Amino acid sequence: MPNMSIDELLQSGVSHAKHVLIGEEGAQIIPCFIIQFKDRPPAILATPWTNDKEKWATREAVRLSLKHFYDSVDSYMFWTEAWMATENIHHPSGLMPSDREDKREVVVINAFDKQNERVCVLEIVRGDDGRVTNLVEDKTATDTTFWSGAMHNLLKDDRQ
Repeated sequence: MPNMSIDELLQSGVSHAKHVLIGEEGAQIIPCFIIQFKDRPPAILATPWTNDKEKWATREAVRLSLKHFYDSVDSYMFWTEAWMATENIHHPSGLMPSDREDKREVVVINAFDKQNERVCVLEIVRGDDGRVTNLVEDKTATDTTFWSGAMHNLLKDDRQ
């Protein structure tokens, strides 16, 4: 079976998030990578972390693995729950999104190959009981030009 395109990877991540989260008590998305190779079956790497030290260790392990297997890696997708806030270049807050009053709870899904990147942000809508009732796509968050983050485009070839 041929590998999925990064658009197909992204859509599979959206479907997964909806299936896992909507209506389920206590449900959460575990940070995870799906890596597609040219010459072997895909790898699924669940990468939960409990603090920033573990997050950066995870980032480095995945980044170094992607670098080591660079020639055989076709693409990857990463998804996670996150806090998101919009910075204003003229009035930067300097705070992490989790520390800001205007934060939004979201699922971020990124897909990358060696030339392209895609992102989808789904805002989490919760009912009075705390269960997720809907995931609403943020159509304004698709421009990857200004995206950053620990897990953003680890496939970028920095060997040059």
